[in-house]
Amino acid sequence: MIEFLIIFIGAGGPEVLIILLVLLLLFGVKEAPKILRNISDIFLKIRNSADEFKHEIMYSDMKAEADEKEMQTKAQNLNWENCK
Repeated sequence: MIEFLIIFIGAGGPEVLIILLVLLLLFGVKEAPKILRNISDIFLKIRNSADEFKHEIMYSDMKAEADEKEMQTKAQNLNWENCK
């Protein structure tokens, strides 16, 4: 069952051609480029959002650690100045 689902996850060349042919038949030559452009824009926005989310998840721990080290350094500097 799982192998059956994995086969249909990605669309290859023939599948894309069939989709384009159906798109042309349904919407005509004038509307197809507009629709494809809109679909492309939607996928680009989704990809950018996913990349931004992935970046935030990957680097949030590192940023938190850097902020913590910065606060510790500032606290040590304040303590050093007060000891003088």
